[in-house]
Amino acid sequence: MARIGIKPPRFTSSYTIIYNPQILRLKESATFYNRLSGVGKDTIRGFRIYRWVYNRLKQAEEQAWSIMVETIEHLKLIQGVINRMAQVSFILKGWTVTIAIAGLGLAINIPNSWLGLLVLFPALVFWGLDAYYLRQEGLFRCLYNKVCLDQDGVKIPFFSMDTAICEKEVGSWFKTLWRPTVLWFYLVVVIIVLLISLLSLLI
Repeated sequence: MARIGIKPPRFTSSYTIIYNPQILRLKESATFYNRLSGVGKDTIRGFRIYRWVYNRLKQAEEQAWSIMVETIEHLKLIQGVINRMAQVSFILKGWTVTIAIAGLGLAINIPNSWLGLLVLFPALVFWGLDAYYLRQEGLFRCLYNKVCLDQDGVKIPFFSMDTAICEKEVGSWFKTLWRPTVLWFYLVVVIIVLLISLLSLLI
């Protein structure tokens, strides 16, 4: 009797093995059946074994590819949100500078004016908004890493955008206000606005 000689399909990505540990068991099953003595491919029993192992391997491979494609699309969706959050942060900083320059220009041209101090209100509002969007960006970056690496054995549902599982790993909104990327920019704006406003009042 000739042996079965099963050749399991080649898996082109380690991603397949990560998400389908049963593939390893199926490969071991194929090796086991190859070593069976007295079972030939031309016999009914041998053919059934060959067909069963091959079908299981094929199904596992198709499932692995499906999971990989869905995971990649999920990561693209999260990356799009991260890019939008970063863009909003850049726009807020631009508006802060524009309003500060316009308000200080009016304060300098109009003696004894409190217009310069009014610029502090939008600057502080944009400071808070920038910290909020920076925190949201951090939450989605954490979610991205969990989807990509499957950390702590937590299975993230496909296309889920729930960042609740990252709340403990990302600082609060109040703590984000004092992060260097936010603090130094708005602190410099506030100090400049105060100095120029006080000087315009004294002149």
